Amino acid sequence: MMFDRPLLLLLFMPLTLFSAWFSLLRKNRGGIIPSAGGPHCLSAPGAFRIIVSGITDFIFIASLLMIAFSISGPNTVKKSIRYLSSGNDYFILLDISPSMALPHGREGRTRLEAAKETAVNIASSSGNDYPGLIIFGSSAVVSLLPTPDRSEFLSRLESVSAMDLGDATALGSALGTALYYLRDSASSEKRIILISDGGNNYGELPPLDAAALAAGLGIPVSCIAIGSAEPDREVVIDKGDNDAAAVRITGSYHPEILEKIAEYSGGYYLENPGRLAAGRLAAALKSSNEKTETRIEGKSLAHFFLMTGVLLLSAVLLFRKFITREILT
Repeated sequence: MMFDRPLLLLLFMPLTLFSAWFSLLRKNRGGIIPSAGGPHCLSAPGAFRIIVSGITDFIFIASLLMIAFSISGPNTVKKSIRYLSSGNDYFILLDISPSMALPHGREGRTRLEAAKETAVNIASSSGNDYPGLIIFGSSAVVSLLPTPDRSEFLSRLESVSAMDLGDATALGSALGTALYYLRDSASSEKRIILISDGGNNYGELPPLDAAALAAGLGIPVSCIAIGSAEPDREVVIDKGDNDAAAVRITGSYHPEILEKIAEYSGGYYLENPGRLAAGRLAAALKSSNEKTETRIEGKSLAHFFLMTGVLLLSAVLLFRKFITREILT
């Protein structure tokens, strides 16, 4: 809520509080509010009179506040952004190899869960640009072509699990698949965001060769490393439908290859970014030609507060004149 004339509100608030204080002080001096204990303890009728008096005082003060609010020009403000230019296409490449099922951090999450959260933060901060999703393990699959439908992107992202595409990591294949689709895109600024724990042990296209191809096409690849150095270990991956697989994972974290891919292609490199860092990356990658129009719509609440205040004030004054006199006598 905002006020067109906030100074008037600052002026009326002390006056209203002073009025409440003065009213209570007057009643106390007049014996309407006796002290607790002693021979003047309240009887049941006396307590009832105090309750009625207190309620009417409260409503009286509330009515004054309502009127003060109405004079100050209260209104609600709704801000909306309208995009005047079409967005650019980009792909998020998500590693779903077995090593992404390893625990990550102290929160009990897996690397894949952290990677999904990072992807969500990027997609939600990318303005009018269109995210697509490629998942990769032993092979790379286009889960969703670039689309303005954020809900569909989030749904596809949530549905993937570790080891859905085998037990290897084909980084180069994932990059090659993204380049295949983006090279024919009409977008003026295309880009790729690769989220992985690094490593490449499958596929015919070496990752750095794919990075060089991306640089030649003018498509930067920004890489986000998720994970940390882990000893060789065996993990059990739940594949659903009472199907689980035990996989031994060795040498599971190789951020250096991701850093080189970003360097070769002219992209950014981040390691285990938080929400703020992922949002900043998305903001940095947003289209430089993006044009927006900000609309601010306001709805005045002055009439609501004025009518409510006047009705409450009238009710209190009538109650005090015709009813309270009989109760308090």
